[in-house]
Amino acid sequence: SLLPFCPSPRPSQVVINISGLRFETQLKTLSQFPETLLGDPKKRMRYFDPLRNEYFFDRNRPSFDAILYYYQSGGRLRRPVNVTLDIFSEEIRFYELGEEAIEMFREDEGFIKEEERPLPDNEFQRQVWLLFEYPESSGPCPSWTMIVPLTCAWTFLIQRKLT
Repeated sequence: SLLPFCPSPRPSQVVINISGLRFETQLKTLSQFPETLLGDPKKRMRYFDPLRNEYFFDRNRPSFDAILYYYQSGGRLRRPVNVTLDIFSEEIRFYELGEEAIEMFREDEGFIKEEERPLPDNEFQRQVWLLFEYPESSGPCPSWTMIVPLTCAWTFLIQRKLT
């Protein structure tokens, strides 16, 4: 064999190298979540380094403790205190933990899930509701945002002249 000898872990063991820090875990631990990057053998294969017999990820080290714990605990996710919200969110997405994990994380962090309100059935009511609720998504928004302040200013000036 032309490959250098590399002591390999037991077949049920997986070595994951996160920017130089090595973690070992069981294959069955990762396979609990087959839709994720680490749980899906095909997805994680592109990160495999055959010379070192490990998976290599150039990712945030402190976040990976929590990512690995997600697999080991059966789905519990806690952000390490020394990792910012945006970095940890990015890591959750990178490892493809899924929308449920993202929602759980956001809830734990104190983000309030906004209720989805159904749109009115009547077309006119729906357009008016969207105009006020999401002005940036409306076609007439630019003109509306000018009309309202101009009307207020005009009313104020008229009142001043009358008094």
